[in-house]
Amino acid sequence: VVVDMDKTCVLGYSASYATQINAVAIEDALLCLATPWKPRVLTTEGLSYIPGAALPVGNIPDLDEIRPCAVAFDNATQHFANRFLEGTRKQWGCAMNAIPIGSWPRNAGIERVFRTVEQWVFHQRPSSTGSHPADPMKPESVRGARKHHIAWENLLDLVDVLLANYNASRNT
Repeated sequence: VVVDMDKTCVLGYSASYATQINAVAIEDALLCLATPWKPRVLTTEGLSYIPGAALPVGNIPDLDEIRPCAVAFDNATQHFANRFLEGTRKQWGCAMNAIPIGSWPRNAGIERVFRTVEQWVFHQRPSSTGSHPADPMKPESVRGARKHHIAWENLLDLVDVLLANYNASRNT
């Protein structure tokens, strides 16, 4: 998820089913930041966008020409891949800022988005990977997804709706 650190607005995202994201997933999230957003044609019953739900690019006039001047990232290993660091710096022409270890307040915006999305849905689904590595739900996540016929397209619908709705909701 790419988040504006000042406004705590979701600017873009990518989805991955790997155990850890990689540089390609990060690049896809940044590409989403520059791609005009349109609502998905939802295939999941019961999901809907609330009024005003959207990602900014494609919905705020002239925003598609704006690019970030800096990208801040935590100390996850994938953020130190040359493909991510050099590719992002060259493609976007922006400063790359690693958030120091233990400086969690600097990461508060993105953590708020993750917490909200997890609370709204992911920890309530039978396919949840739990809230931490030792969570007892984690080993049962694949079984739960199969049992309830949760498909990749359903998860993509869910992520898009949640993040677009997040931008149209009060999130303090």
